[in-house]
Amino acid sequence: MHYNQMNLISIVIPTNKAFAIWKPLLSSIAAQSYESIEIVLIIDRVITGSEFDMISRQTHQILDQTKIQVSLITTYNTTLIAGMGASYVRNYGAEIATGQYIQYMDDDGILEPDYIERMVSRYHDGLTVLGKSYIASPTIMYRDTGMIQSQGFDRVWWMMCRPEPHHATDLKSRRWKRMTS
Repeated sequence: MHYNQMNLISIVIPTNKAFAIWKPLLSSIAAQSYESIEIVLIIDRVITGSEFDMISRQTHQILDQTKIQVSLITTYNTTLIAGMGASYVRNYGAEIATGQYIQYMDDDGILEPDYIERMVSRYHDGLTVLGKSYIASPTIMYRDTGMIQSQGFDRVWWMMCRPEPHHATDLKSRRWKRMTS
């Protein structure tokens, strides 16, 4: 490995959906081979105190056996304003994140068990070649809509910063595949 496994990665997950939608993502994060992870889970809708308690309990049931720390961000416990859009929510999460790296995830994604480890390793491979920091993202593509949108990709060729598309075999979730060269 070309990097320090102790470098914290913050996974920012914006959602306005029910727990059942993002439960598989939390489970896949709990199974990561990379151990230094924090989750910033942002619920972009108004919730009550009892909903907050229920979501907190359900989230910790999945993550209690790990070293993963979770920040549960809602309108109930922070100054978050619901319904301001994806950019606002992601930026809010980035402000709270404390990791050396930030990975944004869609709430319906699922990670391969070594995804984070491989992503950090690939970043450091590119850093060695480029000699300076850069943005590595396998989850951005430009569509003919004129908008930059998040999508799943099999791998990134970091020298060209070109993601290669992945088409999910099931329609219920995207699986963030291994990044290979």
